[in-house]
Amino acid sequence: MRFSGILVGLLFVLFGNTVYAGEVPLPVNQEKGHIEAVACGVYLAGGNPAPAPEDIGQAKVDNWKKLYETADALRKEGKLACALETSTKALETATQDFGDVHLNAALAYALQARIYMGLRQYTKSEKLFRQAETVLMKAFAIKGLDPMALNRESIKYPGVADILIHRAEMYIIRAMFREAELSLKSVIQMLESHGNPYGAEMAEALYLFAEMHRTMKMFEEAEQYYRSAMNIAENTLGSAHMNYIKILIGTAANYHTWKKYIESEMYYRKALSIVNETMGPASKEARLIRANLERLYEEQGLHYDAIRLKTAEE
Repeated sequence: MRFSGILVGLLFVLFGNTVYAGEVPLPVNQEKGHIEAVACGVYLAGGNPAPAPEDIGQAKVDNWKKLYETADALRKEGKLACALETSTKALETATQDFGDVHLNAALAYALQARIYMGLRQYTKSEKLFRQAETVLMKAFAIKGLDPMALNRESIKYPGVADILIHRAEMYIIRAMFREAELSLKSVIQMLESHGNPYGAEMAEALYLFAEMHRTMKMFEEAEQYYRSAMNIAENTLGSAHMNYIKILIGTAANYHTWKKYIESEMYYRKALSIVNETMGPASKEARLIRANLERLYEEQGLHYDAIRLKTAEE
């Protein structure tokens, strides 16, 4: 298959109108028929003085970036209703200040798609990913670039790799593993020509490849991808970064399911040590890792170790 064909599949896979089982509706105000208002005003409130005329351009960029990053942070915290409201404001700001055909608008669409993924509203998520990619292609065309070409120009703009990588994440969630594999291989090939500046995106793509293979119970292949992702994330982001910790936990989970208990414990322990130091032993992340360790011990009949770990937690 030609590369252009692969990337066309990556950029423009058209989705049907199927409603998937397990979709969770947003909280709705039945009287007014709209998304229930959540106290998100604190995230949307301004507070900066009006910029001088010569600073308006940069002020617009800064304002959009703040909205986008706030919405993404809320998504990661699981505050999805507020994340959706804030991302809607980010999208409105992007289209008003930069135009309908702009990378910032594409990124806002893609962020909303990820929020709907978290809400398990996959039909809406897919539609938003498609909008993100349509806007992205038009924005590239305006710049005279070919988004379907595997070249340096088409991937150097911040956020483009994220849009493509998270489309692959959607495929994995839906167990569309062949499509996910083609997508991730295309993204990895695009990133490989750029080296360290795109290390974080490469680590994420390899991590998703590992997660896909773990889901398919292809543990040896998953092990290789986790190891590659881990090395890149550590060198690019550092060992205290949450993405690195996420890869450690994924590696431990792969060994756990594979019943390689010694290796699994080693990576759970490594992740727990970092989380205890950076987030504290009472953090949600630390509690989840300890719960996984308890299950690991119980599966091996090491009840005393499981009890000791639980007692230490209390």
